[in-house]
Amino acid sequence: MAKTGEHTEVDKGAVPQHPAYEVVRASRIPEHSALAVLYRHTGSGAQLLSVQCEEEEKVFGVAFKTPVADDTGVPHILEHSVLCGSRKYPVKEPFVELLKSSLQTYLNAMTYADRTVYPVASPNLRDFYHLVDVYLDAGAWRQMNNRVPEREIVRTTVLGVIVVLGLSCWDTCCSQ
Repeated sequence: MAKTGEHTEVDKGAVPQHPAYEVVRASRIPEHSALAVLYRHTGSGAQLLSVQCEEEEKVFGVAFKTPVADDTGVPHILEHSVLCGSRKYPVKEPFVELLKSSLQTYLNAMTYADRTVYPVASPNLRDFYHLVDVYLDAGAWRQMNNRVPEREIVRTTVLGVIVVLGLSCWDTCCSQ
């Protein structure tokens, strides 16, 4: 084991393996009693960071690069369209259904200047795996039709007007 800062490097062969991933780096993080392993998917190059610790909470997040060329808000519109159903979950708003029926402790999506992230958390393992499945299916197989982007553009525009006007009454002002 080689020591780097506060983290201790771990032998790559001593961590969980999967045939579709190679271990890039593994470290123990003593202040959190955690093992962090960075994997790279051999087919796509996608990176996966696994952090194992003694927490009851199970947390997952997927992030997509969404660089922008202008300020039209396309990544934010796409963030919302991802949460408008998918091949496996063809309901109008699975995100809303999850909020109502899941044991989730965190469920969200956020757009930044260069990426869009979809984090979820639940203390219940079965619920956690369901949340991850819904999010991954939505990211890979979102349900797109001509109405989804139009609806999201209208919603984003109306919300933008409300923010500009300084109104904090989205539910009262807009029922749709």
